[in-house]
Amino acid sequence: MKNEDNKSNTGPSHDCRLTALDLGNFKAFADTQHLPIKPLTLIFGANSSGKSSLIHSLLLANHALAKGEFDVHQPEIGEQSVNLGGFAEFVHQHELTRSSSHFEI
Repeated sequence: MKNEDNKSNTGPSHDCRLTALDLGNFKAFADTQHLPIKPLTLIFGANSSGKSSLIHSLLLANHALAKGEFDVHQPEIGEQSVNLGGFAEFVHQHELTRSSSHFEI
């Protein structure tokens, strides 16, 4: 199917890109941080600065959207190569009472 500009049109014309991530009370991120996501985003930094936490948050968010559960040990995408350890493990410093035991993704 072609649209008015003679471009191929195979489906809905809505853009479904992740442009930013607000992440808090999750692993290395105590306070909420705003992380912009661009078409090319590089993740680098010192050891224990939150690089893996960022990737884990994306895996958890994907799993939560697909399955509706947050107490995740092995997210669907990571399968056996990633183990988040469950809710008590990925809440910042394992503080289940902090902020009513919620986290932000």
